[in-house]
Formats: sequence, C-alpha cells, structure tokens
Amino acid sequence: MKREPAVLLILAVIITFTAASCCLFGSGKTDDSRDVTPTEYKIAVINMELNDTSDSLHDRQIINASSTNPEIIDLTLTSGVGSLAYILNNPYDALADGATYDECIITPLYIEMELEIAFHVPSSADETGYNLIFSADGDESQTLVRFYFNPDPDHDYWRRDIAIYLSGIEDGTGTPVAAYPDGWYWLRRVIEPGADTDFFILAEDDAASFSPTHPASGIGPESIIDQFDNSVFWGAEEDYDDATHETVIDTYNDVGGLNASWDDFTFHTGYTISCTPIITNTLNFWYETDASKMSATMASDLDVIDLGPDYDDPSVSGNEEKYGDWGFHPFMPSFTNDSTAP
Repeated sequence: MKREPAVLLILAVIITFTAASCCLFGSGKTDDSRDVTPTEYKIAVINMELNDTSDSLHDRQIINASSTNPEIIDLTLTSGVGSLAYILNNPYDALADGATYDECIITPLYIEMELEIAFHVPSSADETGYNLIFSADGDESQTLVRFYFNPDPDHDYWRRDIAIYLSGIEDGTGTPVAAYPDGWYWLRRVIEPGADTDFFILAEDDAASFSPTHPASGIGPESIIDQFDNSVFWGAEEDYDDATHETVIDTYNDVGGLNASWDDFTFHTGYTISCTPIITNTLNFWYETDASKMSATMASDLDVIDLGPDYDDPSVSGNEEKYGDWGFHPFMPSFTNDSTAP
C-alpha cells in the first residue's frame, strides 16, 4: 500500500493556512463554510490496516476486500454486525498480543452519507417543475450521497465522484418520468445554451440494466459536480479512473485533510475491543451568504445542502448564475477506542 511522504503533509498544512489567511484578511468576502452532521454514515472499505508505529511486526490487515465487493461499515453503530467494533473483533489477520495500535489506514471505495438536500435548477434545465426541485422551505429531502475515493470500474465511478440516490421522480403533472428511474445519479456542473440540459445524469438504475460511460472531465457542461480539490491527495486527473493508483485515508499522515485521527489502544489476546465513532460535523461545504448573489431561493436552514448547477452562456460575458453550494469535503469520524479484559 503506497504511503505519502511526510513533507507532503507539511506542504498541505502550509497551503491550507495560506488559503485560510487570505479568507480571513481578504475584503469583500460573501461566502462561508459550514460543517453538517449526516443522519447516516457508512464507508465501503476495500482494505484496512491497523499499525503499531513503534513495532511494524505488529501491523495487521483488518479488512481484505475489493472494489467489486467492499466491506460496508456502518459508523452510526457502536456494536453488532456492520459496526467497526465488530470488524476489529473479527479481523482478517489476528491482532498481535501487546501491540499498541495507533495508526489506521483505510482504502475506501466510497463514503455514504444521508444528508438533508434541496435541489435547484435554472428554467432551461430539463428538471424544471419536477417534484424534487425546491421552491420553498419544506421541499428538502433526506438523500443518500456517495463520495467516491477510488474507482469502481463495474459502474464507471471515478475517484472524486459524487453520486446521489433518487427515487420517485415525477414531472409537474405528477407523472413518473421514464428517463429518471430510481437509482444513482451524477450532477451536471454547468448548463449552457446548445449543450445538454439535464442536471441529473443517470449513473446506475436499480435494475442494474443501465451502466453508462462516465461523463467527460473539465469545467464545462460535460463535467460533473465532484469533491474538494487536492491534487496531493487525489493524484493526477488522468488517473481518476485507474484503480492501480490507490487513494488511502491515513490517520498518521492526513494529506487529504479529512480530520483523520485514531484513538490508540493496546491489545492483548482474548480482550474485547470497543469503538465509538462520532459522526458530528463530518461534511463541510461552502455557501453564499449574500442571497442576492444566488440565482435561486436557497433553503433557509443553513444545514440543508443546496445542490444545483451553474448556468452560463459562453457567448455572453458576465451572465454566469449559481444554483447551489460547492466545495464538498467529507471528514472521517473521531473514534473512542478501548480494549478490555474478559
């Protein structure tokens, strides 16, 4: 498993501090960031390791899975099948007696959260008037969102992708729309005149009978809304669909800024491990604080995530319109761990 050099972490911290300083001391700033808490938090894991940084002979692989069949961990649970505690007590490799495990390395396929979301589109979008498009407070909905960290070639998801689960889509007359079956969707980044006008792009329907090619990358109308920008963490854009370039979350070297940390514990054979994940404020995003600068009425509750494309006519200067929030950055939970004698 590849390890990033420590110097990259230092560089990332410097860059983050510099960016923060610009925001704090710049003038005319009208946007802000917000942390919100999901109602569900799961992580699909390809591999997981626990390491004893004082003795590498104690290092152990906890999960050995694949992108086609990842291990799903429910981080809203503290015990029972599906919880991280259950995984730690039933590891792929037996833990070492006397080891102090102070580092966790996870190779995630995706993080899945249930979040309160409001959808917005310009009048030129295909989805205008559909039942899930926001018009007033109360139109929000709890929506499953997947944040991909490694590619899933079976369904052509790439690292940095965001996919949302939609169901029961109806047009303005209350009629189900055949072009929008229940399933997972990408979100178009920009709608332009003369280009595709669908905001929701079907990625995978429930019948698993539809698996399209991934939309093109770039900043224009063929691009999709994706996760936070960090080239040190994600690697080169041309490798986003290449599973041989592995993205890991390392609590000892958090180059992705995921607030990844691990509460160390000392294990002895026969002991029981407990693990309590805290998922509070594990998603960050940016939003516009000046309502006059948004092209749609946003939800008044700032904990609601507003999702929508930009609208832009390239032939007209200065006509860009914004319909949603941006800069989506999931965090890892914090963990309280212990190992107790029987």
